[in-house]
Amino acid sequence: MALAKFHKKKTLTKPEEFVGSALVEIENTNNDLKTYLKSVILTGVEEHTITKANKKQKTALLVYVHFQSYKVVQAIARKLIIELEKKLKQNVFFTAKRTIESKWVKEHKSQQRPRSRCLTYVYDALLDDLLLPSVIIGKRVRVRLDGTQFTRVHLDQNDRDYLEEKLDLVTAIYKKLTTREVTFEFREDKTFHTYKK
Repeated sequence: MALAKFHKKKTLTKPEEFVGSALVEIENTNNDLKTYLKSVILTGVEEHTITKANKKQKTALLVYVHFQSYKVVQAIARKLIIELEKKLKQNVFFTAKRTIESKWVKEHKSQQRPRSRCLTYVYDALLDDLLLPSVIIGKRVRVRLDGTQFTRVHLDQNDRDYLEEKLDLVTAIYKKLTTREVTFEFREDKTFHTYKK
């Protein structure tokens, strides 16, 4: 049953089995998510572990979703993540399976690489995915005196309760996948809208 949720897989690892069977179970029991989950196709699951300063370990599952069905996951992200975390008793993150193409590999001279396949876009999209269902308000790239860089990300104050305990995991996973450092701050979204009278 869990194998049906994965794209072109013959055997599954343990984390993939857990996530696949949990998704099938949610699909069968939850009527709100049933129609959405029918079209969700996974490509893989990775388990990430971090050790905190007090030597406690935190684990999280990073679920890779087929790019074509990722829009569905974005639409139901909050409900789906809460349901999966209840079932698996672990933190769960979703991201789309994206490919990075080299600038120099071309079939013919005039061929251009799509923007969605360049390194910068993929890394930015990965950060957006890890913070789902929250939204990034702003980003600043900071440079230290020794020349190293890190990104300071501003998140919406309203999502503090949901995201605060997950941020160390997001930082560790993002660093492992991209080798880039990131720090987070919560701020008020000061976007002012004016209406015509």
